[in-house]
Amino acid sequence: MQPMPRRPARAWGGAGPLKPKLTGGGDAAEMLPHIGTSCASPRSTAGGTAGGIFSGISSGISSGTAGGIFSGNASAPPSGSPSGTPSGTPSGSPSGSPSGSSNATPVGTATARPSLPHRLWRGLPPGLRRQALIRATAILAPSPTPMSQPCQPGIAVAGEFSRASGLGEGARLMADAAERAGMPVWRIDIPALAEPVPDLPPPQAVTPHAGTRPHEAPPPGVPLVVHVNPPLLPLALLRLPQAVRRDRPVVGYWAWELAQAPPCWRHAARCVNAVWAPSRFVAAALRPVVRQDVTVVPPPLADAETWVSGRDRASFGLPQDALMVLTSCSLAAGAARKNPFAAIAAFRAAFGDRADRVLVLKLTHGHHSPADLNRIAGLTAGSANIILLDQPFSRADARALTACADIVVSLHRAEGFGLVPAEAMLCGKPVIATGWSGNTDYMTDANAILIPGHLTPAREHRALYHGLWAEPDVMAAADWLTRLAENPGLRARLGQAASRGIRQSLTAEPLFAALRALG
Repeated sequence: MQPMPRRPARAWGGAGPLKPKLTGGGDAAEMLPHIGTSCASPRSTAGGTAGGIFSGISSGISSGTAGGIFSGNASAPPSGSPSGTPSGTPSGSPSGSPSGSSNATPVGTATARPSLPHRLWRGLPPGLRRQALIRATAILAPSPTPMSQPCQPGIAVAGEFSRASGLGEGARLMADAAERAGMPVWRIDIPALAEPVPDLPPPQAVTPHAGTRPHEAPPPGVPLVVHVNPPLLPLALLRLPQAVRRDRPVVGYWAWELAQAPPCWRHAARCVNAVWAPSRFVAAALRPVVRQDVTVVPPPLADAETWVSGRDRASFGLPQDALMVLTSCSLAAGAARKNPFAAIAAFRAAFGDRADRVLVLKLTHGHHSPADLNRIAGLTAGSANIILLDQPFSRADARALTACADIVVSLHRAEGFGLVPAEAMLCGKPVIATGWSGNTDYMTDANAILIPGHLTPAREHRALYHGLWAEPDVMAAADWLTRLAENPGLRARLGQAASRGIRQSLTAEPLFAALRALG
């Protein structure tokens, strides 16, 4: 085992989406054997020939086996109400969920048995399926238009606007910050390609932002920034209308959590003109893999909308007088990586069963990993001072929950950026976090408690990560929990420094500089 290298931090000087119609289910890589004859004879749609390649593939396949990934076509924006609102759009980070309706067609229930090719495909190792998927779709996906003409004003942001995910929240923050700056913005919702269960709370009436162009394609020359990682990026581009993906620079906004990105990601690099990353850690992981230079564009938290609902502890069913420690994570992102187990261990080591100390575990996407959810429930069973919240919250409610906390803990093993601790710091909360990976871009010893540890081989049941990640020192975290709990003045000073640091470092200026650099 080797010690974790410390990375110095450096300061960086609603929606009405155009919505391709697609749905998802199960392992994203399972779509490959269902391309069938549609690839040999693609039918044209209003969105362009390539956009119709996968149309009509899903009939007769049940969502439970994930055979039916797509339905409909990508030809036109919806006629329904735009989704998203400043006070109810999703937190997308592991702590929140969208509040608007996505208008995505739900995967229907069917009774047909999966085909033999599909069953054989399911028998392949997940890593091999992922590599085959990205290679096949990268061949089919269109190449980007060469950047020979100056870019036009504005930005088209494509991503999972209607899903609670880190990339989805990155898309929302980027669009919010650009709109607040007065820039023309086109939001293009790409419903989750591998998510059969909606993340959405009940739909709400919403109003589009003044800068949003809800029902029109962006003019030629307006840059398109796609918040979809390489394994699914070519497929997402295939689903976009031709008017959206042609005659403009296409930027891939990618995130990864270990020190080197998977080599197969290079296949998706041919589909974009430029690559952006949310942190220097991610940029360093991407550069050996892609041919383009990688520009660091952190999420512009300080310049995006940060609405907080009026909910208080009582509305969440939390005790009023106890010191509250909060840890949030999405089990879809991997419990092994997010590591709520270390937070539980540190809290117990610090406070035992004290009734005046409460740990709140905010979990999302428990259906992705019932085994992890059951393990967490087992670890916390019988602990009256540990509370599980396993339900979707709106963006505003998730931030209200953070505002209720006295201390926020993220003892992750790896993060590409770390939206949850960054939002907590913006809210003025003292944060205890692992001192390794993407969060060290905005965390320093002056504005956060960085927990040491050692690097160890990454192990998790999905076999998604190959390399090293961090094992934080649980007892060091327990010691800091005790010190912060006993010193309100220290908590206040650290929270003030955290908020000040985020407001200075996570602005929209890197976004605007990156747009200018496109030409």
